[in-house]
Formats: sequence, C-alpha cells, structure tokens
Amino acid sequence: MIKYLSIKGIYDRGSIRLLEKIKNKEIAKKTEVRILIPVKHKIGIKISDFIKKINYCSIGGDALTESEDIYNE
Repeated sequence: MIKYLSIKGIYDRGSIRLLEKIKNKEIAKKTEVRILIPVKHKIGIKISDFIKKINYCSIGGDALTESEDIYNE
C-alpha cells in the first residue's frame, strides 16, 4: 500500500514552492510526485451547454402569443 504526504505549497509563474518542510527524510531525490490543485468552478452553465444537456432546443416562435392561445382554447 502506498502512503501519500499532504504538504501545502504555492504555485507562482510556473513553479511550485512548498510552504512546509518535509519531516520525513526518507524521500529520495527526484521522486515522482502527484500534485492536486483545487479548481474553483463558476456557478451555472452556458445556455449552449444547457441545451446539449437536456437535449432540447426551440427555434423561433413567440412564447407569449403561444401561451395566450393555450389559455384561450
């Protein structure tokens, strides 16, 4: 089983600098590491993506007139 260390760092102009010292001295030089970067997501989706997701598209028409026609029937 592989154990992973969790160490805080900061990304600046293409480089990652550690904010903490590594306490475990058993880590060999040039050890391959995995870096997880939290990504902030925007709230909501674009209308074009929304149409793709619900597989529905309406072209043309006048919603107000059409809805009034329904109530007048």
